[in-house]
Amino acid sequence: RYILERASARESAARVAVGALAKLFLRYLGIEVLSHVVAVGNARLTMTEIPWERLQALHQREEVLLNCVDEETEQRMKAE
Repeated sequence: RYILERASARESAARVAVGALAKLFLRYLGIEVLSHVVAVGNARLTMTEIPWERLQALHQREEVLLNCVDEETEQRMKAE
């Protein structure tokens, strides 16, 4: 039987807190964690290798809606 399980708000808050602490610990060790969106609906990023510098630049942008490294793909994602 397929069951879709959902976490409670309390459990979600605990996971977010633990994730934030883990991220701080990794930063203390000199490890930086970044992310970006690769697909929304049928709009998909086709780049397979993304330079670290491009991800860092993405996270320094002032206004980022979808956090996609390719602006053309991000526009297609917004239209999706």
